[in-house]
Amino acid sequence: MAARVVNDSTRLEHRENQLQQHLARVLEEEELLWFQKSMQQWIVDGNRNTKFYYLNTIVRRNHNKITRLKNDANIWIEDQEDLKVLTCEFYKRIFTKENFNRRWLSSQYLWSVLNTEELRMLAKTPSQDEIKRNLFDMGHHKALGVDGFPAFFFQENWDRMKDQISKHITVLWDNPDLLATINSTLLVLVGWSADGGKR
Repeated sequence: MAARVVNDSTRLEHRENQLQQHLARVLEEEELLWFQKSMQQWIVDGNRNTKFYYLNTIVRRNHNKITRLKNDANIWIEDQEDLKVLTCEFYKRIFTKENFNRRWLSSQYLWSVLNTEELRMLAKTPSQDEIKRNLFDMGHHKALGVDGFPAFFFQENWDRMKDQISKHITVLWDNPDLLATINSTLLVLVGWSADGGKR
C-alpha cells in the first residue's frame, strides 16, 4: 500500500512539473504575441507584463485610426460614412487618367553618377559574411514574413541554416525577377464604394 502511495505521489509530482512547463510556454507565447503586436523595440527580461503590451497595442491602434479629415472646402469631416465617401472620391480623383501626373517622380536632388568600380561593387553577389551582417543588423522582431518567422528565428538558427539562407539570397540576387515571389505582405487595401460597401 505504501509503495502505491509513493508511486501515485511521484506520478502526480511528474504531472505537476509537466503542467508547470506547459503553462510557462503558454505564458511566453502570450507575452511574445502582445510584444509583437505592440511593436515595442525592447522587452524587459523575465517580465511577463502582457498588460503593458496589450495597452500599448490598443493605444497605437487608436493613435493610427483616422477619425477626421478635411474636405476640399477645408471643413473637418468626422462621420465614418462621410469619411469613406471622401476617401474614395479622393483616390478616384488622383488616379484618373486626366489627373494623373508624375511630378512626384522628379526630385530637387541631383545624385552623383556612380563610376565603373562602384557599379561593379554594387552588382557583386554578397558573401555569406555580408548576408550574416545584414541579417544580424535587423531588429529581432522585424521583417515578419507571411510564414510568420521574424528575423530572430533566422538569427538564432544561423549556424544551422547559413548555407540555405546564403544560397537563397544568392539565387535572388542573381535572379531579381524572383523577388516578387517572396515579397508578400499581410496588409490588404480594401476599397469601399460610395454606398459604404466593399468593392
